[in-house]
Amino acid sequence: MKVPSKKVELSSTFSPSEIMKILKKNVQKKRSVNDFASSTPVYKYFEGEFSWGKFKIKRAVKHGNAFIPEIIGELKKSDSGTKILLEFKMNKLTFALFIIWFAISLFYFLLILFTNDINSLPLVDLLLSVGFIGFGFIIICIIYPIELKKDLIQLKKISNIV
Repeated sequence: MKVPSKKVELSSTFSPSEIMKILKKNVQKKRSVNDFASSTPVYKYFEGEFSWGKFKIKRAVKHGNAFIPEIIGELKKSDSGTKILLEFKMNKLTFALFIIWFAISLFYFLLILFTNDINSLPLVDLLLSVGFIGFGFIIICIIYPIELKKDLIQLKKISNIV
């Protein structure tokens, strides 16, 4: 199964070097696990790393949020300025945990269905397993896209991208 991702192409009249300057000005250095433990302040909207026209950033938050997409970007010179190729990806560990979540929830649901008589299904257990599956679906199909949209709007805003 493939990690959920979305590719977006933006264009700007700025040169690649100007876009990179704007991004570097608005992106703080990636924090380590120790920085989260010591409550290192978040002073910019994004945090990440840069290298030769490419970057890997994500939204900087004071607390953990596994649903914030990683943004992998590349700047390409075009006739009208710069093309910014972005790929928004769900964190691989988060995705792996959701696969496990769905597998266990589905196993529990099927176990209830196949080990009980159709006339005496335990309604609470059945609803609980459907609720777990539904919760996972809501996270992947609703919450994650909302977080992705927030990041895209902010990225366009800080870099004056069309």
